[in-house]
Formats: sequence, structure tokens, C-alpha cells
Amino acid sequence: MANNFFRPLYLRPGIIIQSKYLIFLFIVFETILFMKRAVFVTISFLILVVFIYSFVPARGGFEQTTPIGAPVSALRRYMATPGNLRQWWPGVFINDSTISYKNCRYQIKQISLSGLLFTVFSGKDSLQGSLQCQEMDQGKTPLLWNCTLHYSNNPVSKTNQLLRMSVFKNNIRELTQEVKRFFENPENIYGCKIVRQKVTDSVLLVTQRSFNHQPATAELYSIISDLKKYAKKYPVAVTNYPMLNINNAASSVFIATVALPIEKEIPTDPAFMIKKMVLGNILMVEVKGGPGAIAQHRKALLQFVNDNHLVSPAMPFASLVTDRAAAPDSTQWITRLYYPVY
Repeated sequence: MANNFFRPLYLRPGIIIQSKYLIFLFIVFETILFMKRAVFVTISFLILVVFIYSFVPARGGFEQTTPIGAPVSALRRYMATPGNLRQWWPGVFINDSTISYKNCRYQIKQISLSGLLFTVFSGKDSLQGSLQCQEMDQGKTPLLWNCTLHYSNNPVSKTNQLLRMSVFKNNIRELTQEVKRFFENPENIYGCKIVRQKVTDSVLLVTQRSFNHQPATAELYSIISDLKKYAKKYPVAVTNYPMLNINNAASSVFIATVALPIEKEIPTDPAFMIKKMVLGNILMVEVKGGPGAIAQHRKALLQFVNDNHLVSPAMPFASLVTDRAAAPDSTQWITRLYYPVY
């Protein structure tokens, strides 16, 4: 066996190489190739480090913009309201200003109508960031995230920070999608379901009364009773629930406008009028509860109208679904608030 290993290797006539020398030459050749590759990788890495150190600025970051299908005034007001952060910011709240969302942790520093300031952490890295609602564009509000990172002076650390930047980008992108879903549901912003409908009652029998106080339930239903008696004289069918609007433009005067939807026009007199409604668009909110709940939902409805720059061609009103004279427990009242809009 040993003799066979050292037997001559004939390459061509006149050239004989021992096998052990061939193996030696192969090892030398491979070593040279390895060293060349190592030198190439080392030089390439050094060039990359020098490039990053020389040309990448000391501070970097990114911006992300996402259009939200909600009015800018509504978003700014909701975001700036104390206590609302837990409603719209996804994740696990460690305390009132620190939230863990997936693989990042956010610390909220400031909340105002102009937006939010925060720091976001991932491992040893952190970014300074802001969130702003910009002016509406084509019916949507751009939600702008602006994040800044101060890079290390160490070129190797700086390179690693650049490579880990994608962690922050992906986290904010996922967070933004959850924020978008929340704000594109108006019920989350306004606290009630606002429905856009068409006006169905075109003929109203109307009367007005003035009071020096907020009219009581008994006084309002006395007016409703007078309207029903007047409608019976002709006779004409009542097609929907009684309608009510109370105007307190002067602090000591309350003007109650009460109406009954009827099936057709009838003769009028000085106390009872006929109003024709345009069969256009109308907003509706259904409320269960007494005066406090009704006032709260009326305020939300008015905010929706103002946020969306809608114009009302007619007087807003409440439809008294529950007969309040027969239901003294106001928590059980059902009231529908209507707001005609263009």
C-alpha cells in the first residue's frame, strides 16, 4: 500500500510527478485562494465601514404616511382628549404613558392638538418620534409618523443600527393599520352610531309655544294632544312619532316647536301650520336614556356635522319614540335625533 502511494504519476511523456507532491501543490493552491477571499472580504468590510462612517449622517430616520377616512378635526380632538389614549392606541399599557406593542415599547411624552411626541424602544435601540394629523386631502386625513435615530459614533454599531431600523418601520406600519381601523369607524370617535338616511315624512302639522322655563314632559304632551285633536277634525292619519325642537336662543325664553307627520296636507289656522319637508338626506342617532344621554348624543351629532362641514337645510329635531307621559322612568326612553343635511 505504501509503495502504491508513492508510485510515479505519468502526466505526459517526459514528465513524472510523485503523488505526494501533487497533494502538496493542491494544498498550497487552496490556501492561496482562501487568503485571497479573506483579504477581499476584509477589504470590502473596511470599505463599507469607511463609507458608513464618512457618508451616513449622525442622525437618520424615516417617515410613514397613512390616509385615514375621518375628518382631521375629529382625529385631533379625539387624540388630544385626556383618557382617550387607551381607547385608540393598540397594545398592552404598562402605565398611562408606556405601551408595549409586539416587539417594541412606546413612551408617550406629550399629547396636544398638534399631535403626539414619543420615544420607541427595541432592545438597546430607541427612536424619537412624533405623530401628526395633517390637513385633509381628497376626503382623507394623512396620519404622519416621523421618527429620528441618533447613530453611534462606532462604525460597527452604526452599521448594526442601520440594519435594525426595519424593526421600527415594520412595528409602526402594523400599529398604524390598527389605528386606521379604529378611527375609520365613526362610532369609536363620536360614541354613538350615526346613520345617514332619506327623509320619509314630507308633510308635518306644526305648532309653536313659548315658555319662560324648560318645558316639562306634561306640558309637551299637552301640545302633542292638541295636534292630534286638530288632525282628527279632518280627519288625517298620523304617520310617525311626534317631533320636538326646543330653542333656547334667549336665556329666559324657550320656544318649543312640536310637529306630527301626517299623510297629506290639511287646512291650517293661526295656531297650526303645515310644513313641507324636502325628501333629502338626514342623519339619525337613536338614544336610550333621559335628558343627560340625549344632550350627550346631540352634542356628538353636532360635532359630526361640523367636522364634515355639512349644511342643514331645515331644523334638527327629536322623534319621541317612547310615550314619555306614560313612562316616568327616563332611563327607558327611546329618542331618535334627526339632523337634515345637504
